[in-house]
Amino acid sequence: MTIVNEHVPTNFVCGHYVCSFAFPEFSALGTQTLLASLTCVVIGSVGFIVAQGGLGAYPLLISLVLSLYGLAPEYGLAIGWVIWTTENAMYLVLGLLSLVVVSLKKRKQ
Repeated sequence: MTIVNEHVPTNFVCGHYVCSFAFPEFSALGTQTLLASLTCVVIGSVGFIVAQGGLGAYPLLISLVLSLYGLAPEYGLAIGWVIWTTENAMYLVLGLLSLVVVSLKKRKQ
């Protein structure tokens, strides 16, 4: 059974947008916050391609993108690391949870 989620890009953009509220500098962009979030998702995807898992490349690219919107590079790096860490933590937690659920289902059968 294959499950295709056509809303994955929307989830990433919303994730960036929600994370923007944790940083006053990012949310101070006002009406450009959503556009900055979309740009971060598009350019940040390259970071995951360049370095497997985006380790280091992802926060650096987020910093570069946000510097185009007038944020200091230090804030961009901080935002990039926070988003990268939360995304990867979510993958690990949900992956382990699904592993447990699948193994419990197999035992019942």
